[in-house]
Amino acid sequence: MQNLWRVQTEEKIRTPHDIISEQCEYLSEMTNGTVIARIAPYDGDYKSRYKLDELAEHAFIQNMSFDVQNVLGDQQSKFIYEFYITAKAVPKYKYRIMFLAYRVAAIYPVEVSLEKSIADELGMEESEFLISSEEELTELIGEVLGSKRISAVVSNLINIE
Repeated sequence: MQNLWRVQTEEKIRTPHDIISEQCEYLSEMTNGTVIARIAPYDGDYKSRYKLDELAEHAFIQNMSFDVQNVLGDQQSKFIYEFYITAKAVPKYKYRIMFLAYRVAAIYPVEVSLEKSIADELGMEESEFLISSEEELTELIGEVLGSKRISAVVSNLINIE
């Protein structure tokens, strides 16, 4: 029988993890390993949740139904990462910049939860949003890493002994 797969295996997709990992390496080089940026798997809430009492009864009714489409396709939970800065001198310190979440079946859009003071500095109305492409993510990461807040955190971590 012939191969029926129509899959492109040559093209490498740059995931959000790949993009941020590169930036982590740059920071380590720039600071001679004094300040460390990391992207690490995260197992916890990454978005704000609000209790909506008026929807509770409706949600109960929905939970009684079954849709087979809910169990087909992408069954892996989202890949959730935290992006943070720490320092060699204070390894237990963590300045969390953002959370990122995406799936294998559709890497983009990426869910982003950005630290509020950075979002405010960048003039964003919301700190939780979707990024629809690699280009948008690269642009966002550039703005975030170029922010005054991140510059101050990195400078302060360099000076800690």
